[in-house]
Amino acid sequence: MRDRPAGPRLRIAWVEEWMSTLAAEILPGLADRHDVTYVTAGEELPAAPFVRVVRGRRRRHMNLAGFGLSRQVNRLYDDGLIDLAMVWASIGFGLRRVPFINLEGTSVYAEIELFASLVP
Repeated sequence: MRDRPAGPRLRIAWVEEWMSTLAAEILPGLADRHDVTYVTAGEELPAAPFVRVVRGRRRRHMNLAGFGLSRQVNRLYDDGLIDLAMVWASIGFGLRRVPFINLEGTSVYAEIELFASLVP
């Protein structure tokens, strides 16, 4: 396996309200291969070589930081600093024009017993 990607480095914003286990495991390798901006309202940071860290305001209730974090990511995209965002769950609901990949986890949904399905 190669140490470097064959193509150009992507400029990625990884967006989450606070540090996830997935971020701690994935971001060190991803940030070695691409230019990652970590956007969070949390205090903890994964051990990764980020090009920048953008902190939003942490709110008392879950997901309310998404408004501010989405604004930060919109600004990064408009300023030409990122190519796309990788967004944890619904935290990026306020993104505008920013290409994104939605990452889903089960821990929060399992905790609040939220489940959605489509039945024909």
